[in-house]
Amino acid sequence: MPKLLAVLLLLVMSVLPAAAQLPAPPEGATFMDPDPAAGAVFLDLDNERGVAKLERHLEKNPEDPRGWHASAYRHSVARNSGQALADLEKARALVGWSERSRRELLWSEGWINLNLGNYPAATAAWIEAANTHGGQPHWVPSSYALLSELVGDRKTALAWFALAAHNHPKVWDTRSGLLQYTRFWHQREREAALRLFEAHSAARDGDT
Repeated sequence: MPKLLAVLLLLVMSVLPAAAQLPAPPEGATFMDPDPAAGAVFLDLDNERGVAKLERHLEKNPEDPRGWHASAYRHSVARNSGQALADLEKARALVGWSERSRRELLWSEGWINLNLGNYPAATAAWIEAANTHGGQPHWVPSSYALLSELVGDRKTALAWFALAAHNHPKVWDTRSGLLQYTRFWHQREREAALRLFEAHSAARDGDT
């Protein structure tokens, strides 16, 4: 399976400068490997208590890259591009050589750039994060589906979404699960996920 991922990465890198497009999942790929680096380290950044906690952490630990890319994510959700990218640069400067820390940064960087509408940058970050993982990380299908839909590549988006729905049906193959999972997303990204769900459901049920 790692060979399949390597082929996928090479294909994407060959077209990345021209467009933020991804190929469909390689035949036989599963993308079910755990990835402890793919997850929010600082929670509740959508409320004052969570933001205050992050700010206190940064005051006490200004050399922690996780705090800075969490702050960058917070600003990206608010569509504050300048501050988000400035904090992201601080995180990059501090991340060091730890594989886990680098993958945490890259995974966050993908979401930060996706929130800001920087789709080629989001693509590059997620590709490198998957490559650094070395296997088939579980977050790839849903992330690549969303990104492909946002750049207007519905065919590729549906191929990745079908794999996400197969792997995690409680989240991606039911409307209630998807709405719950995406409840804190911005309208643009949430609507993209819902469009994919509707199209996937229609194809699955033979409703054309």
